[in-house]
Amino acid sequence: MLNRANIFSLLSKQVSASSIGLFRIFIGIMIFWQLARIEPYIVKELTRSKFFLTYDFFHWIKILSRESMAYLFFFLKIACLLVSIGIFYRLAITILFIGWSYIFLLDSGHYNNHYYLYCIILFLMIFLDADRWFSIRKVWNRTLKGTAPFWQIFIIRFQLFIVYFYGGLAKLEYDWLHAYPMRIWMYINQDNPSKESLLTSDISTYFLSWSGLIFDLSIGFLLLFKKTRYWALIPLALFHVSNHFLWNIGTFPWFMLGATFIFFDPDLPHRLVSIIWKKKKSKDKPIKKTSKKLTGTPKWVIAVLIVHFSLQLLIPFRQFLYKGNTSWHGQGQYFAWRMMLVDRADAIKVKLGIPGKGIVGQVELPQYINVNQFLRMPRQPKTFNRLAKFISEEVEKNSEIKKAEVYVVLWRQLNGRPYQLLIDSTINLADYPYSNFKPAKFILPFKNTAQKIDINTLEEYERNAMKLKY
Repeated sequence: MLNRANIFSLLSKQVSASSIGLFRIFIGIMIFWQLARIEPYIVKELTRSKFFLTYDFFHWIKILSRESMAYLFFFLKIACLLVSIGIFYRLAITILFIGWSYIFLLDSGHYNNHYYLYCIILFLMIFLDADRWFSIRKVWNRTLKGTAPFWQIFIIRFQLFIVYFYGGLAKLEYDWLHAYPMRIWMYINQDNPSKESLLTSDISTYFLSWSGLIFDLSIGFLLLFKKTRYWALIPLALFHVSNHFLWNIGTFPWFMLGATFIFFDPDLPHRLVSIIWKKKKSKDKPIKKTSKKLTGTPKWVIAVLIVHFSLQLLIPFRQFLYKGNTSWHGQGQYFAWRMMLVDRADAIKVKLGIPGKGIVGQVELPQYINVNQFLRMPRQPKTFNRLAKFISEEVEKNSEIKKAEVYVVLWRQLNGRPYQLLIDSTINLADYPYSNFKPAKFILPFKNTAQKIDINTLEEYERNAMKLKY
């Protein structure tokens, strides 16, 4: 039976560092790949924007010049290489965490759940002795122990467990349980969506939706227990490989699939390398006595990790502080592991008004934001409040108009429902107070009307997508 002493003894037990050593190599390669994928957009597109969809409490973060951003990506790629080969590891992983977090926080227009996950993983790796196996440091210092306390492996496991489990909790809502938006995606992914097929039948769409829900809720537990983790590899492979080919979700499936090895025996990578190189297997020395403390771990590290995981467990519930459907109003949606829950189409128009004269024209948004930002803004309708204020200030700077009014007309089609007005178009958002905490009352309530997906609806999606006022 586990008690406090046994738990501390388990977490402080010295085990092979080969598992986190391999994870070090893996994360270096994955972040290098992700940097290469996102660099063209950040350097060539985002640096030309005037307005940024910054996160609450991080509006103070500013983008560097195009040349400086290019240099930043270059140095971060060097840091990835240093992490992977295991030289100056602690410095390199810290730089990588700060640099990647800075890129992530620049603008929510490129928000992805796995970008956020990479921030978290890089932060946790600062505390790992991940350069004690298969590293340049180990080659230089042959007396360096190839072991690490088990807690260093466990925190990575627990973080991945949170991602899976909270992703499952997010699916426990009306639309997902009724096979939306899966019905829409299955129609769209058909070669001929004009008639119903096996993929778009109720049985298929319900099976795919519910199997995704069951997978997310259970896979973390299956991986944590030794008797089931090998069996878990089958659904893991099917789930992530199919996600890659069916949906455009970047590096996330490959990262989650590749990171699975962290759940297996800590010395597994070392044993595999020994077999390949035909060397004698080495065994970790067992600890001599039970410890009631996390031996060798500074108290401040333990405190930081406790705070981190407390926040990780609580932040996803922030969405429930806001009334209504989170997929509709977007408040609290980020950082909650709400993945693949919504299919939406939006029609947007931003109007400019002059006090006393009314509406005088439409705002040309390409002056302020790029296409990617424009397409992502409706995910967080609250952002239009800040954009309206920015546009009003820009108009005042470049003309004699004082306190220009800005009105936003935003219609949304959510998971197959008819279009509904999302933002109160009668409110001058340039004069509306912005708050990091309070709900945006200019967002209109959601009406849960009947859903219907057929070929005519899909054609309507396409027609309305062409109407986006950018």
